[in-house]
Amino acid sequence: MKPLVVFFCGLLSVVSLYAQPVTTKSETSVQALFFDAVKERALGDFERATKLLETAIDLDSTQAGLYFELGKNYRLTKRYDQSERVFFKALDLRNDDEWILNELCLLYEDTAAYHKLLQTMQKLALKHPDYQEDLVSFYIEQGRYVDANRALQELEAKYATTPSRLEKRLLLDRLMNPEQSSITNNIKNLIAVSDWDTALTVVSKCLTSSSQTKEAKAELIELITYNFIKAKPLELLDALDQSELFYELNVLLLKSEIHFELGQFQESLRLSEEGLALYPAQAMLYLRNGMALNRLERWEEASAILEMGLTFLIQGQASFVQFYDELIVTYTALNQQEMVDLYRSKKADLE
Repeated sequence: MKPLVVFFCGLLSVVSLYAQPVTTKSETSVQALFFDAVKERALGDFERATKLLETAIDLDSTQAGLYFELGKNYRLTKRYDQSERVFFKALDLRNDDEWILNELCLLYEDTAAYHKLLQTMQKLALKHPDYQEDLVSFYIEQGRYVDANRALQELEAKYATTPSRLEKRLLLDRLMNPEQSSITNNIKNLIAVSDWDTALTVVSKCLTSSSQTKEAKAELIELITYNFIKAKPLELLDALDQSELFYELNVLLLKSEIHFELGQFQESLRLSEEGLALYPAQAMLYLRNGMALNRLERWEEASAILEMGLTFLIQGQASFVQFYDELIVTYTALNQQEMVDLYRSKKADLE
């Protein structure tokens, strides 16, 4: 759950749960008892706060905020059955109120009442994507990976991907595909000891396997290092060509890089151009394209594409140095010393 949000917003919500226009002396008394109770709890006197709220409810039993605060006090003093009962009373007055449901979740967490916790979280998940993400986490903690995957798919279909949701997706993929996790570690180990033949065999088998998901294959491609490319360029190209990932960004980049290392600059250029048609905001495709244009001595085109690619880089990325190196090559060939000096200076600032 979200304890900080509940703590801060819960106090604000109390006012809306309770607040009514004051028209009688009795109501003024109830409000005074209510705010005195909030103050006493803040000072750590839960018993005093509880008695004040019980007195206020005796005077006015129609205010959800009174039950809400009393339920919190009961929970904090471990009177869990009483806490649940008054929270339900608050819900009778404010059906499916977010903050009351939040407090119920905390109560069910305290008492390990996971079935009730799940039911309450499912209600909250209908209110905001963050609660649905909490539900995904709960399913994962309970080992209910299929339910977690379903809830995460629904979340991803409705809302944009966030770093925390991506992290959950990767975790779920590992949990639901332990074999893939083992393969990934195996390939990492093989690359670490430069056992290129065995690494190639494993990668080729996985890339062409019908039992491996596209996500799993894409993850393997990210493991392929420059040294792996240098050792087995043609074999890796063959494996990539046989896979289903023809137009994935990392595949296009990797194939373009392999052709570049083989001196096949026209083919490297073609693949990067295909990539830019599909992914026009990916800086590394501009870099790969500019590198190929430089080797083909198409200097003016190289300068334009590299300058454009720089605009898509995020500050701090190591790729700035690669761009600057290529632009130095370009402007040296174009005999534009001022631009050469500019990018040498920019590069020096990063070193």
